[in-house]
Amino acid sequence: MIEVLFYVTMELVRRVKNLFPKMYKKDIYHIPYGELKKKNIKCLVFDFDNTLVPSFQKDWNQKLEQLMEKLDKQNFIIIILSNNTKKRFLQFQKKFNIRIITLAVKPLPFRFKKICKEYHLKACEIAMIGDQMFTDVLGANKVGMYTILVDPLEKKDLRITSLNRKLEQWIKKKYHWKDGEYFEKM
Repeated sequence: MIEVLFYVTMELVRRVKNLFPKMYKKDIYHIPYGELKKKNIKCLVFDFDNTLVPSFQKDWNQKLEQLMEKLDKQNFIIIILSNNTKKRFLQFQKKFNIRIITLAVKPLPFRFKKICKEYHLKACEIAMIGDQMFTDVLGANKVGMYTILVDPLEKKDLRITSLNRKLEQWIKKKYHWKDGEYFEKM
């Protein structure tokens, strides 16, 4: 984890712009998926913890189930990309039959690039949706994916994530960006 933190810090110094998403929404239910389809987005890569379900919750709700079914019917490729371990996702994967990539070591770009290669997609045809600037947004922006930041589902975080949140707040304050000021740069 120290290596990841060092890498993130160096990237921050070099490329602050890579921390900013193309879209910022309250949650996954406020994302205009139809507009993404019009932008030729074919694949949706979701972070799991605090994006799809609260960090310490094991089950999903019916609203999430309905959204996943709707996105599947719209012919999106759906992938979950997480720094967490596989054990966390077994029940979720069985229910939705979607690809789950664990131990992703986000923001390092190799897993993002692997998705492009395996699915024969250009990075611009993929949207990364997550709740963290320093992992989800930074990693996806580095390879050219369309990035969507959502508010975390709950305030409780893992220790390393708490540090990232403090850094995010500092960056947002420095660049006059307030939580709840949602936008999209379509």
